[in-house]
Amino acid sequence: MVLDYRLILTQQLELMLKQARDISVEDLASEIQRIGFACTMCGGCCRRSGGDNCVFLTTVDVEYLEGNSQMDQVAIPMLADGINYSSRSYLGCGSDDALSPDVDQEGNIHTFGWMLPRNSNGDCRFLQGSLNTGKCGIYEIRPMLCRTYPFYMDEGQLLISECEGLGCAISWSDSLKMASNVLHRYVEELEDTLLTYKMFDDVELYPGAPASVEQENGMVNVIVHDARGAHRVSMRIE
Repeated sequence: MVLDYRLILTQQLELMLKQARDISVEDLASEIQRIGFACTMCGGCCRRSGGDNCVFLTTVDVEYLEGNSQMDQVAIPMLADGINYSSRSYLGCGSDDALSPDVDQEGNIHTFGWMLPRNSNGDCRFLQGSLNTGKCGIYEIRPMLCRTYPFYMDEGQLLISECEGLGCAISWSDSLKMASNVLHRYVEELEDTLLTYKMFDDVELYPGAPASVEQENGMVNVIVHDARGAHRVSMRIE
């Protein structure tokens, strides 16, 4: 008997979601206060030089940003870190690279979810400030990942990313606020992933196959799968 792999994943996600909703905010806050944290405004988490600065957006993040920002583009298709989606020569030919995009028989690139746009140097497009300082241009409406950095959860465990602000004293009230946001983000991410699996329509993909590039205007089509369904986005490349 062949098991439905998607059904198994869905069941696992539903169990993880149930367990996540039972996690104590106070226990998380105690752990965060023990670790300690204070943002130094260095901007390191926003710069590509500091590591993978990709900011994954939940469906709630995307809708909130689009509804509260005057900017034309606040979210782009989620791109695997290391893939050069801005290169016509890269997308126009096949590749055996493990990071190469998934392409369907019509030459459309398929990806899951959204991220904040980045500049050509890899830094977040909304970062303002000099080399050793950083100010967010969308601070008041920044995504949940940015609000909770350097804390995140995976499989029910509190984890941390590298950050020079770790170890600094943090009040109980700030610890509670951070814990609430971290847990809220974790639940949102699980809900998004679960709904994405349920909404996804099977499509035959060919990793490493050439994407179809419109020569006249340098556009490539990307199909983004998220908790709301599939969305076709045209991206301009060089």
